[in-house]
Amino acid sequence: MHPVLIRIGSFELRTYGVCIALGLLVGLIWSEREFKDRGLPPDLLSTAALLVVPIGVVCARLLYVVLNLDEFSSNPLGALNLRSGGLSLFGALGGGISSLALICRVYNVEFWRVGDALSQGYMLAYAIGRVGCFLNGCCFGSPTRLPIGVRYYNEQGVLMPPSHPVPLYEAFGALVIFALLRWVRKGKSFSGKEMLIGLIFHLLIRFFNEFLRKGVSAKVAVAGLTQAQVACILGIILLLWIYLRRAG
Repeated sequence: MHPVLIRIGSFELRTYGVCIALGLLVGLIWSEREFKDRGLPPDLLSTAALLVVPIGVVCARLLYVVLNLDEFSSNPLGALNLRSGGLSLFGALGGGISSLALICRVYNVEFWRVGDALSQGYMLAYAIGRVGCFLNGCCFGSPTRLPIGVRYYNEQGVLMPPSHPVPLYEAFGALVIFALLRWVRKGKSFSGKEMLIGLIFHLLIRFFNEFLRKGVSAKVAVAGLTQAQVACILGIILLLWIYLRRAG
């Protein structure tokens, strides 16, 4: 793994943080193109970049800290260190979508149209961010004999047997969803279709990948499922209900 990209004296530039920043940049550049194609106000994207992104990051970190309080019991200030990793997907989605809805209301623009325009860029950003997670050496899966297995270091610095590189699976899945959304964009649709399809498949991929992380780098919460899997089930049910209502 390569958690530190550059080290100069006591200064460290973490690979995870660089990938998150790069992912956001690529996602915004792609979204700018989508906004132009769909006739959406470009200043709305600028406002979203200034508000939705930081709010999403803060909520992602906050939820991660809440769900992993034992990790920060001996070092509370570590909760403020975003460079070392530790962001919750569901915190990011909840904070980001909620703040985006408020911005759309201020601009008097339909939320679902904006959500569709941002969906492809979000998937690109997520894919790059998960590469950063892989390089950071976290979120690894169960041991595997497959050639794709990667050897990670545990918390004690001991090299472990080859394990599933789950973040890379999710990065690949995000790129597949990106391609799917490009195809959905070409056909007839209702506003919100791209956003809802993207999120449903996003959560489905996360749900199945969690089976590889369960008991290894993800805690079992209830009925043999991880916290993320429970959230995925609830999220998919809600998204399918919204999809069917909008499609009808």
